Amino acid sequence: MFALLRKCIFFFCLWCCCISPAFSAVYTTSMLVSVNVMPGCILTATPLVFGFYSPYAATSTKSISRLKVLCTLNTPYNIALDQGSGQLASTQLRTMTGPGAKTIRYLLSQNPSDTINWGNTIGVDTVVGRGSGTPQYLVVYGRIPPKQNVSIGAYKDVVNVNIIF
Repeated sequence: MFALLRKCIFFFCLWCCCISPAFSAVYTTSMLVSVNVMPGCILTATPLVFGFYSPYAATSTKSISRLKVLCTLNTPYNIALDQGSGQLASTQLRTMTGPGAKTIRYLLSQNPSDTINWGNTIGVDTVVGRGSGTPQYLVVYGRIPPKQNVSIGAYKDVVNVNIIF
């Protein structure tokens, strides 16, 4: 009898070892992860300083300003320069104001030969670009035409540089 009980216990233990202790269920689902990247641009400009101007010089006085553009990758943009704050100025011919409200005319262009005006009409005289995600550099070419009858003193203007994206 004891031998039979021992056999029963042995088979019971064997049977318990062969059966999984607990069944568990696994349910899997998915989680959406997303983000929207917005277009964005940062624009900086260095001053355009002509230095000294002689009304008797036969040639134009020239200088440059550098623009640094940083736009999100593939963001299309236009860079526009307004007419400035000078009296009777336009984007074709800007003016700096000096002593006694006297003015001196100057031009801003997109190229060193001054053949492409830089203004603020999109599709006409703005600079078009596309963001690269890294800094891009542009040059504004400034020119004061020669032989202007102007008074001595310091002249200045403020031109707004806009980036439209």
